[in-house]
Amino acid sequence: MALRQAVGRAQGVIASEGDYHEIMQDRARLNVGRLVAAEGRSWLQRTPLTGRAHEAFAAVGMRPPDRLLAGPAPAQPAEVTHAEEMG
Repeated sequence: MALRQAVGRAQGVIASEGDYHEIMQDRARLNVGRLVAAEGRSWLQRTPLTGRAHEAFAAVGMRPPDRLLAGPAPAQPAEVTHAEEMG
């Protein structure tokens, strides 16, 4: 309900039930996948926004995420000291 009201405020009108459902269906088409390179670097990539999906972000004062985001750095293997090797 709050998001529906926010969508309406962003549009400058009270969003109809149909507007709200259309916007949320378009937003639901947004998908994210992780791309991983051989050396372990990774990125998150999202699908393009379709239809009125951008309105869901505008309604809550956010911009849509970038299409490609750098993921976390690859984990570095822990160093093993000589004392640990001897057990």
